[in-house]
Amino acid sequence: MENGIGKFFQIATKNKLDFDDAYQVTVAEKHNLKLVSFDKDFQNKRINVISPERALLKYLNSISHLD
Repeated sequence: MENGIGKFFQIATKNKLDFDDAYQVTVAEKHNLKLVSFDKDFQNKRINVISPERALLKYLNSISHLD
């Protein structure tokens, strides 16, 4: 897999994303993170993104056993 600036341009071009969106996707993929966003630019694309509500629910469910 390509890394660095080449990967950034590949993601930007393939998904028709602007600079900041492509940057966020590149960093999230590089560090194996989930992208949490309301941004509609990520919809209908093969990008691993979840809504803030879903992220919060996952977090709350993960700590519910700590009560």
